[in-house]
Order: sequence, then C-alpha cells, then structure tokens
Amino acid sequence: AKAGQFVLMGVVKGDSERLALLRHKATGELLRLREGDIFDGWSLDSLESDRVHLSKGGLQEVIVLFQEDESG
Repeated sequence: AKAGQFVLMGVVKGDSERLALLRHKATGELLRLREGDIFDGWSLDSLESDRVHLSKGGLQEVIVLFQEDESG
C-alpha cells in the first residue's frame, strides 16, 4: 500500500465523536473511520474539520477534504 489511495469525502461530527468518510480509490469503497481506526494498515491518527492525518509504518499522509472544482 502506498500514499494517495484515499479521498476524504467528508467529516461527520457526532455528539461524542467525529467520523471521517474516506473513499478508497482502488475499490470505490466508502469507509467510515474514527480516530485510532486502522484500515489496510493505515492508522487514522487525527481528524480535523477539513483534513485527516494517516500513518503507516514510517509513512505519513495528510488528506485534505475533497473540493469540487467550482469552475464547472
């Protein structure tokens, strides 16, 4: 597994926790992950309103919230 496999589709704030909605590019699968969750070896280290921080082994990746291209 390498960086760049996920697209952050959104961050959902619940009463007691936040969920990151990540789409796995290879499979199209939509993942709902909490802080500390691990998927495909990647750990969701922290979750902000517009980005998530993932790590796997020595790799680190910050994924910023997907933005639609406003130019149409």
